[in-house]
Amino acid sequence: PWDSHRNTIKTVRIGAGATSIGKYAFSNCYSLADITIPSTVTSIGQGTFQFGTSLTSITLPKGVVSIGNDAFQGSSLTSITIPETVTDIGSSAFNGCTSLTSVAILGGVTSMGMCAFQNCHKLTSVTIAEGTTVIGPHAFDGCNALPEITIPKTVTSIGDAAFAYCSSLISITIPASVTSINMGAFSGCNSVKTISVAEENPAYHSGGNCLIETASKELIAGCQNSVIPTNGSVTEIGSWAFYDCKTLTSITIPSGVRVI
Repeated sequence: PWDSHRNTIKTVRIGAGATSIGKYAFSNCYSLADITIPSTVTSIGQGTFQFGTSLTSITLPKGVVSIGNDAFQGSSLTSITIPETVTDIGSSAFNGCTSLTSVAILGGVTSMGMCAFQNCHKLTSVTIAEGTTVIGPHAFDGCNALPEITIPKTVTSIGDAAFAYCSSLISITIPASVTSINMGAFSGCNSVKTISVAEENPAYHSGGNCLIETASKELIAGCQNSVIPTNGSVTEIGSWAFYDCKTLTSITIPSGVRVI
């Protein structure tokens, strides 16, 4: 039976003409270290290479459009290049890839599931190309070695806790394109020193190293160097705004703040 031989498979060559790799096709293949995917493949299914603990590298061909939920969860990949044809990265697609040090997203991802790169503790380099429009909930949550990230000028939405507990992150820059930042997007980022927002952004601005939603006057993220503005631009301190900000030594709450 197929399942009884999973642990012995080391090399796989998928024939040309295949267009998809099905759900859990190579999950728990602990010895699989070498796989060739033909250029005809457009879809990698749910859990396809899940817990591939010998899989340290893979080449995704140009033409792949979607990477399914849990596709590489818990694998031993050290780096991944996601081709420009990929538009959909599923939930937990690379969650728990604790050997992963670099991620390059080369094209326009328009759908990114929850926890896509969560708990990739060795991740130090993330490149996201222009064209990507969304950074999903908990996308890089727990990537505590990541020192910096550039949010593309095409991103419009940053999900809940997208960068939570990125404890090595030292600065946050929000481009003009972002019009939705969900709760706790930067909570637990306790090394951040500077927060800035592009002047052209219609929904958010920065002041005193605080990230502020302009219309609601809600401070949604602070950092160790935050000084809450006293000009009336902040009337509410939002959920998780200073959560786990261990290096914050003092803060003055202006008289205009009505809600914490």
